[in-house]
Amino acid sequence: MHGPDLSPTLWFSSEAIAAARHRHASGNTLSRLIMAKARLACADSKSPNYVGGAAAVALIDQDRGAAEGLADHLLNQQKIPQDLGLGHYGMQLAVASACCHGLWDPADTALIRKAAAQVVRRLRHATSSHNPHAVQNNWWAITHSGALLAALVAHPASDHGEEIRWALGRLRAFCQHFGEAGFYHEGLGYQMYTLSHLLPALAAADALGLFDLRSDQPWITRLAESLYIATSPRPALSDSTDPAEGHGMMLSWNDAGLAWGSFNVSPLMIAYAEPARRPGLAAWFARLEGPEAPGSTCCAAWEGWPFALVLDPLDGCTRGDPASLRRHITDRRQGLAVFRDRWQDGRDAVLGVYARTTQIGGHIQDDGGSVRFMAEGHDWVIGGGQARGEACWQSVVVPTEPEAKRKPGLGAVIWDEENEAGGTIAMDLRKVSQAYHERYVALHHAEAGRPTCLALLDLIDDHLDRPWTWRATCEPGLHIQTDADGCGFLLSATDGTLAHWRFLGQQPLRLRLEQTPDSRRTFSNGVTTDYPGRPVIAADFAATRHLAIYAVLTVARKGDAPARLAHGVALELGGCVWERPFSAAVPAAYDLQQGGTLARWPDGELGR
Repeated sequence: MHGPDLSPTLWFSSEAIAAARHRHASGNTLSRLIMAKARLACADSKSPNYVGGAAAVALIDQDRGAAEGLADHLLNQQKIPQDLGLGHYGMQLAVASACCHGLWDPADTALIRKAAAQVVRRLRHATSSHNPHAVQNNWWAITHSGALLAALVAHPASDHGEEIRWALGRLRAFCQHFGEAGFYHEGLGYQMYTLSHLLPALAAADALGLFDLRSDQPWITRLAESLYIATSPRPALSDSTDPAEGHGMMLSWNDAGLAWGSFNVSPLMIAYAEPARRPGLAAWFARLEGPEAPGSTCCAAWEGWPFALVLDPLDGCTRGDPASLRRHITDRRQGLAVFRDRWQDGRDAVLGVYARTTQIGGHIQDDGGSVRFMAEGHDWVIGGGQARGEACWQSVVVPTEPEAKRKPGLGAVIWDEENEAGGTIAMDLRKVSQAYHERYVALHHAEAGRPTCLALLDLIDDHLDRPWTWRATCEPGLHIQTDADGCGFLLSATDGTLAHWRFLGQQPLRLRLEQTPDSRRTFSNGVTTDYPGRPVIAADFAATRHLAIYAVLTVARKGDAPARLAHGVALELGGCVWERPFSAAVPAAYDLQQGGTLARWPDGELGR
């Protein structure tokens, strides 16, 4: 049985390629930026962006020399030992084939197709030792994406219809693990890596008529807005001993860094976005990783330049105001919610809350109930990062002496609301903490005379009579001091920004400064990377049957503006009172000294 009749340019129609060449000839800003970088990379075969650079030069300049050099480079690769690298090689062969169509002689074309067929053969019949063969793991997406793209390249020379159906079917199964907002369970960093191969594979199959991506996977239309809502357009910071690259930061969970990755994902996800959202997304693209982003690589990694040139996010729509984008997105499958105060610049306040309602495998950290928060250009609440998955580093509340071998648990969202002040979300964490535990989280946007405010209320009813420790991991480089009354931490950044934590419920026994351990990871390509530890603030609380930890953070660009308790759970911020931080989820007159979880006692009266 023969497979489909496929176009050799995969994603790119002849009309789209002609339009990309015309934009460049007309002096298009993004195109000029990319091509300047691409030509430098094309001149250096050792550059990590050589394949994408040479492919871009071949495509836009119709440069036969660049195409021939790229073919030689790809055909003389050393043996790739692990399947992740092989999946990437399959994608590189596909990008090169699409960009060099008509520039290679028949002999090179035949050799490229033969190399692609060998990729398919290995991924289908001789998988590598590290491959977990699990649909819950990013390996599944990377390897089957590479197999699909390689099969599409090889198909004109030999029938790969069966392999195409096999790889696409397995990718569609993998996609079932995305929620309706487009998030999946291995954290945003690993999601970006996964999408770097998955999106090109799915988009190629869609462009070739093998399936309807929008109809089959509706989350694809919301993906761009969901990922962008968790970003900040400011200089990237490295979490390792390697120097930072590019521009942009993002909320981070699981084994991932804090920097935004600018590569092939952005032009593809924006191309599939809801049409009404595209103008706002285009404006944010320009600020985060496009012409307005100093030091941006403009989608360099994972062969992103050809996609950004042909699927130019800034082309075809009047650039809009990113303020038109949503300021609150929740993915119900993952229990992951993101709020932001505005879409403007690197000072925006961005809050992420992760109930961890679904975690089916792959990279796993003990981060149920965790919070991430950035504001005024700094990351005030983060996680443990690479290879530091213990709950104690995830900015959660845990027993002071946790179980030695406790499996990470799942939480559940019990409240989720965007409101005029900002937003409120709450989680039931009893399966995370092994106690009746609810965490209520609220964000108040900065206003005239009021700082940005993050309020965390942890209610714990513990029948095991255990002391508990509240922790928040924060970005390195902050000056941290404890308040004289033992009820707060003052965090100072070098630019003068102040963040002040105050404990306004039951008082802590002691405050401590900790540090996560350094960590190291060796990746499947053999590269080892070291990750320095991160500072952690900790507050210990005595064992009590009904514990209420009310931790409130205020962030101000100038001057210290700590929150004060007004009455009940109401907060005084800058001389004004925030009456209902948690909306109707928490009674206005809730007694913080009495405590008591609200799932059991909604009126806050401990059943009386």
